[in-house]
Formats: sequence, C-alpha cells, structure tokens
Amino acid sequence: QAGRFQEARDALLEARRLSPRDGAMAGMLGAMTFREGRAAEALTWLDEAARLSPRDPAPHYNRGLALEQMGRPSAALASYRIADRRNPRDPDTAYQLGKLLVKSGAAQDAVPVLERAVRLRPRDHRPWQMLGLALVEAGRPQEGFDAYARARALGLDTAGLHNNIGIACRLLGRREEALAAF
Repeated sequence: QAGRFQEARDALLEARRLSPRDGAMAGMLGAMTFREGRAAEALTWLDEAARLSPRDPAPHYNRGLALEQMGRPSAALASYRIADRRNPRDPDTAYQLGKLLVKSGAAQDAVPVLERAVRLRPRDHRPWQMLGLALVEAGRPQEGFDAYARARALGLDTAGLHNNIGIACRLLGRREEALAAF
C-alpha cells in the first residue's frame, strides 16, 4: 500500500512539474501530504493551490483541516468559512465548520451551519450528533435531544451519545431518562 501511495505522489509531482500553474495539482499534493500526517508541509501546498485557484473551495477546506490539526482554530475557522462561502452545498465543510464553532464556544453560530449539514447529508449521524450538542449548548435542549435521537436512529450508539442524551434529559427535567441514558 505504501508503495502505491509513493507512486501516486511521484506522479503528482511530475504532473506538477509539467504544469506548475495548475492549482488542482498543488491542492492534491497538499491533501495527500496532510493524509501522510505532515500538516505544516501540506499547508505550503494548500496555500499555493488557493493562490493559483482562488475560486476553488477545496484548498481552503483542506487548509482548515491542517490548521485545526496544528492547533490553530481561529485560522482553521477562517479557512472553513472561505470554503463554505465558495461551496455552501458541501456537507463536509458545513460539518467541520459547525463542529469547530461548537468547540470554540460559538454554539449559537454553529446551529444554522449544522442544520444545513444535516439537510445536505441527512443519513449521516455525525452532523446530527454535533447539531444536538450545539442546540443543547445554545439553550435548546429539547431540539438537541431530538437531534441526538436522530443520530441514534441512524445507528450511532456510543458512550458519548448516551452522555449527551443524559445531559439533555437532565436539562429537560426528565430525571429517570437521564439516569437511564448515563
């Protein structure tokens, strides 16, 4: 498998050498480098891809992933926002942006972003769970509970989800359900 990855990287580097103004090649190299666990190096490729293909949301999305991994949430938020503006129909961007907004303490701002993520990909439990968290943190525990229930109906059954359901139930004054969830 590693040999194939290196072959793909070598082919991309050769294509990049032949077409140095191709932002897509730089973007693919950045994404590949990020997947190899080299976020800082990936950022160099992704910055170049964004410069060469200014309308392409992909380099900004991947920049957000790299910056988040590097512990730079403010810069990651800025990159996700650019990607989201350029392609508001991408459920992955909406999910990552919403998730980071929640982590950053901006649950209220995350709610509409995550609502869009669940509309775009209604069968994915991840945005439903994150929407539940955002809603509970935004002071809307019943709606949060409903989002958690949807995540559970989609097959999510983790300790974290049960804990979140318990918190929502406790906030709703449903003590017995909260205890059962915990």
